[in-house]
Amino acid sequence: MSNRFNMYETITCLFKSSLNMQEDYNSEAFLRRLKLYLFIFVLMVGFSHTWAVRDSVDPDGVSYLDVGNAYFNGNYSGAINANGYWSPLYPLIQGASNYLFNPSIDSESLFIHLVNFIIYIFSFLAFKFFFTQLMSKIDSENKELITLNLVTFPKWAWITIGHFLFIWSSMNLITISKVTPDMCVSVFVYLISGILLKISSNKTSIVDFVFFGLFLALNYFSKAAMLLIALIYVLVLFFMTIKQKSNFLKPLIALVVFLLVSAPYISELSKAKGHFTFSETGKLVYSFRMEDTYFCWMGGLKGCNQATHPAKKIFDKPNAYEFGSPIIGSYPIWFDPTYWYGGLSAKFNLVKQLKILVQSFERSFDLFLEMQGFLIASFFILAIYSSLKLKDVCKLWFLILPSIITIFMYSLIDLQSRYLGAFICILWISLFYSIRLKNTDESKKLLSSVSVVLILFLVTNSVYSRDMLTNGKISSAEMHRAVAKHLIKVGLRGGDKVAVVGTDYGIYWAHLAKVRISCEIPVEEEKNFWVSSNERKEELFNKMKQYDMKYLVSERAPEVALDQGWVKIPETSYCFRILDTIHE
Repeated sequence: MSNRFNMYETITCLFKSSLNMQEDYNSEAFLRRLKLYLFIFVLMVGFSHTWAVRDSVDPDGVSYLDVGNAYFNGNYSGAINANGYWSPLYPLIQGASNYLFNPSIDSESLFIHLVNFIIYIFSFLAFKFFFTQLMSKIDSENKELITLNLVTFPKWAWITIGHFLFIWSSMNLITISKVTPDMCVSVFVYLISGILLKISSNKTSIVDFVFFGLFLALNYFSKAAMLLIALIYVLVLFFMTIKQKSNFLKPLIALVVFLLVSAPYISELSKAKGHFTFSETGKLVYSFRMEDTYFCWMGGLKGCNQATHPAKKIFDKPNAYEFGSPIIGSYPIWFDPTYWYGGLSAKFNLVKQLKILVQSFERSFDLFLEMQGFLIASFFILAIYSSLKLKDVCKLWFLILPSIITIFMYSLIDLQSRYLGAFICILWISLFYSIRLKNTDESKKLLSSVSVVLILFLVTNSVYSRDMLTNGKISSAEMHRAVAKHLIKVGLRGGDKVAVVGTDYGIYWAHLAKVRISCEIPVEEEKNFWVSSNERKEELFNKMKQYDMKYLVSERAPEVALDQGWVKIPETSYCFRILDTIHE
């Protein structure tokens, strides 16, 4: 079998020489230098991806930015209402950064992604805390492994695989292109998991449990769904206490801190919504998925009768809707969905729920088999060789259980990789931790060979991540900047109302120009609008003027529109038509 691992010596030599090291690759000097190089690589990959996706700004991101700005523009009530759907921590971070540095239209999208990059660095520091606790646990078990004549991954392999699992999950699963709070979530998931590892090793103090409760609350502030996962973590903490026959006071302290920190925000949100709630997101997303009520803001549609505040229909054939008040934001419909979709509440339907699960299964095929197939294959090769048992897999059950429950929870509603990045990273580290082989030269070579191949796979998929290859080609912000600057040049001012023809949620230009999309001809009515007679269009324009609309903007106006009073915005596909007198 030794011939089978000839590649091992070759790759190992390359690995050592690339680091310019002459000493043994398990020596402390080598490991210190390895950690330094890996840290530099973490920064390089993160920044290169940030630069590549700097012009990618999604509709959800616009809402997070608007909510953040609302906090710092004095519109606290509007922001807290919007937090019924958009959790508060990430908007506060982006809003504070924008308030302090006030980036220009040309630099804002880059600035937003630089903030994401800084959050990514904090995520790595949190991961380092978690991974340090793991390595401490492994070191403390080495004597036991020697006694049992067993061996696990060499230390250089643990360090390298761990770092590249972090990069891979951050760049491919969470992604750095999305202007969303998922990277924030990873910071607290790693910190919470690190404290759980400390608790499992009986190396904690009261302070650790205080921070445990604090991190649970901050994770909830990052994403509302994490409140449910926080309860799972608290239960895990109590079970660990029972197993260790420890004092129940410590987990109670964590629970009390979590409740004390979370309670004021829950109270404010409940007061704003008029009923007890910790978030309206789950209810709305479940309604979207179960009843297909994405367009209920227009009212009158099938399954939308429960909507209490649909937009006002101001014109027929083509249909046009006005939503200029009472909600603010670049696109009020998506600034506070809990208002326009208020009242929607899907009832459980087994057939529809099974359909969602089937869709989640289809997504999981890509998420687990295509994106993680190599990790699965590597784990099973080692598991078979080591005759792995279930009790071995469950050594870090307190990390594995929350990860599995989180994956299952999202599968019931909306399974997306960006929700799961940190959990999947921790899950793989926990699974590889369970690998124990007989202490032979053959086993050591197998472990090292699998490690090197795994590292090559993770490096390749980190440097050339799906996120960079896909969203790095998107230059949406460049076009939106051109639209915003031209509209400002011709006279629009911050706070002005504009109407749009078929947005497709392409709304970043409105955020940049600080105007409000307050009237819309939906995408479904776009064709009807363009084929309408000039007289009919004039009637619609006059109706829009009654609601103080200054311009009508379209991303896909036909050529004939240029002969009907529409103006093409240079270097874009957008056109606009003046509806009302522009400021002198």
